[in-house]
Amino acid sequence: MRGADGRVRGFHNMCSHRGNKLAWSRSGNCRGALSCKFHGWTYDTSGRLVAVPDENNFANLSKDRNGLTPVATDVWQGFIFINLDPHPRETLREYLGEVVDLLEG
Repeated sequence: MRGADGRVRGFHNMCSHRGNKLAWSRSGNCRGALSCKFHGWTYDTSGRLVAVPDENNFANLSKDRNGLTPVATDVWQGFIFINLDPHPRETLREYLGEVVDLLEG
């Protein structure tokens, strides 16, 4: 998803609480937040956990440690690429190699 800062970010489509699916439509607009339909945990466009209903009932809950799980993203020529490897060995530009020079622009 694209944040208010214009940056594209990707996440695994699952709530960090019980693993429920967050985005149900194939496309659309999240209007600044994704909210789980199961228990209502809400995440902002940077993947941070920002709201938990009945938060006081979760002993030792750390919102900082319960954000969405990110995936690597990169944008080239308007196309969004994702890499499920949490620590990609190379950048998208390195992976594409000479194709970048041939097709850029």
